[in-house]
Amino acid sequence: MFWRLPGAVDFCGREPEWPQFLDRLIVDRAVSDVILFGDCRPLHRAAIRVAQSRGLRVYVVEEGYFRPDWITLEEGGVNGYSSLPRDPAWFREQTRLLPP
Repeated sequence: MFWRLPGAVDFCGREPEWPQFLDRLIVDRAVSDVILFGDCRPLHRAAIRVAQSRGLRVYVVEEGYFRPDWITLEEGGVNGYSSLPRDPAWFREQTRLLPP
């Protein structure tokens, strides 16, 4: 939707057609990584499944994760899909390891 440079591809089909369209695009363009803004939208969930089935790296960008107005990038997913530890003690321990 926002990519206006040459080579952009617009998907104009219906939601059920998206996975097959994306899979063909991945093959045709030799895609190695997929970057998404958010990972909970239905088309993004489908894109993640397609990318993972092809063994691609998936990166997800999200806003306001730790602080408002900041953007975070995680491999695999954000929020509920994040691979960050859920234990607050882990974060406290990591902060103790940081230089002053």
